Amino acid sequence: MDIDRTRDGFFRYYNDVLISAEGVLIDYYANDAESFLTKSGELFSSRAYRDILRLLIFKNDGKELVYSSQHDSEYITNTEARADLLSKDQNSTGFVLGEYQVMIWACNESIDDAVKTEIANRIHSYKFDNDVYVWVNEVINYDGGEDYAIRRVHPNLKDTEGSYLSTNTQDMAGNFPYLEELNGVKKNGEIYFNYFFKKKNSEIVSEKLSYAKLYEPYNWIVATGIHLDDIEAMVSTSQTEADRTTVFFIITVLAAAAIAILLSWLGFSLLDRWYYAMRSSELRQAAYSDPLTMISNRRSGNSFMTEIFREYKKGSESPALFMIDLDKFKHVNDTWGHEAGDMVLKQFAAIVQTNIRSSDYFFRWGGEEFLLICSGLRPDNAVAFGAKILSIVSETDIEVDKATDPIHISFSAGVSFFTREDSSYDEAIRRADKAMFHAKKNGRAMVCRQINEGKDDEYYCEKPQ
Repeated sequence: MDIDRTRDGFFRYYNDVLISAEGVLIDYYANDAESFLTKSGELFSSRAYRDILRLLIFKNDGKELVYSSQHDSEYITNTEARADLLSKDQNSTGFVLGEYQVMIWACNESIDDAVKTEIANRIHSYKFDNDVYVWVNEVINYDGGEDYAIRRVHPNLKDTEGSYLSTNTQDMAGNFPYLEELNGVKKNGEIYFNYFFKKKNSEIVSEKLSYAKLYEPYNWIVATGIHLDDIEAMVSTSQTEADRTTVFFIITVLAAAAIAILLSWLGFSLLDRWYYAMRSSELRQAAYSDPLTMISNRRSGNSFMTEIFREYKKGSESPALFMIDLDKFKHVNDTWGHEAGDMVLKQFAAIVQTNIRSSDYFFRWGGEEFLLICSGLRPDNAVAFGAKILSIVSETDIEVDKATDPIHISFSAGVSFFTREDSSYDEAIRRADKAMFHAKKNGRAMVCRQINEGKDDEYYCEKPQ
């Protein structure tokens, strides 16, 4: 159950990462199609993506591979790649960007490797009484024989982890424990059996009662056990103590034990629920936050826009939607490098977050583009509000390097509102984009709004005073 829960959590998380990567690539192409291949390669070479996600980019005819995140890619055409991914049940997405066909998929094998490592570490951390522990053997050949399995996890014999096992191995009594275990899990999926094995942290060999169960997705035999002489010692001690007590004491102990077991079960149940709720919250936070600026990402923004547009259609007032794009950001990257560019984005996001209201929402939309949503602003004062934020940003020193003087940045912004004619929030976003591009074309560092929303191309703009 623990492996299943961990595995499900990893797969859900990396599915969210895949969706996030798709959005980033779309933004790359929309903002700078010429550098799309270069930026895509840099993204999928980063530590966040390279071990889990794979990327293929073909020309639009699907026959010429122009980029692969795997240098030894076996795929020649888009059709071959799609058919292979479907046959392997890989979680993938494909889409067209201009002259390119793009395919992204989460590498199931890499995700499972991460799950196996997590579970192995967890097993090594388990602590039980009487030197009990859990071990894992991975079956390679269900027919048995030499090298039929690999010892994956064994807290009692850590130095042998990774070694091969044989069903021909005998214990001191002539039993074939690996063969009996393999036959049992093949037949029933689980088995209880006895054999002789060395005690933990000791050279003593004694008979052991073990339980093994097959976890089929990984071909893992997960097992645990206890030495019979330890059981006998526990029974003997308990019997001696019981003989020295009265029936009343026995009843009291049993009652106390029952209460303790019930309380322990309740405690572990609540702890288990708390732990997995916490893990789910962490994964959701990772999926909906921008890892660079630590503000909400586009995926979160789209979800929020859907909600507020639905409320608007029910009769609520429209918030002001500011589409913001940093001016001459490419110059920052070209002059000081991409690390400096990242510093600018992080500090810009922090400045805006500090100077907007608690009721406002701020999202990184992609690259150097951001979306600010402000309720309670009217069309006649929205531009002035945006210009005030622009003034604060323009006057703030941005530190990019200890050896470099602080720099100053500005942005161009377009503001729009929902209209009753809108069929989706995308129409308002497009108007804000259009107003932002008007600001770009007319000198940058200004905030613009289409005067007659959605009707003509006349704009009202303001620059910082």
